[in-house]
Amino acid sequence: MSINDSISSAESLNQISERLAALEKELKSIRERNLRVEASKEWETSRARLFSITGITYVTMLLVFMVLGSSKPFADALVPTTGFFLSTLSLSFLRDRFGK
Repeated sequence: MSINDSISSAESLNQISERLAALEKELKSIRERNLRVEASKEWETSRARLFSITGITYVTMLLVFMVLGSSKPFADALVPTTGFFLSTLSLSFLRDRFGK
């Protein structure tokens, strides 16, 4: 083996090592991103999110009906809130059916 072959082989090993390190870094980045996406999806499909948005919708609609001078704002606020809640239930049913 000549000196040139040794140098070329060392450079090649160095390039392979650098490429391997870059791939490992990219794989780590992808795994971290997947964890974030899974956590986000978990929140998006959680009942806690559904009930939080439903509660916020009720309070918002209650304030709207109070400002508009409704004679029964507490009952009136239930209508859009119930509509929202039912739409989330039926949409998941339709989504599951659509996917088949």
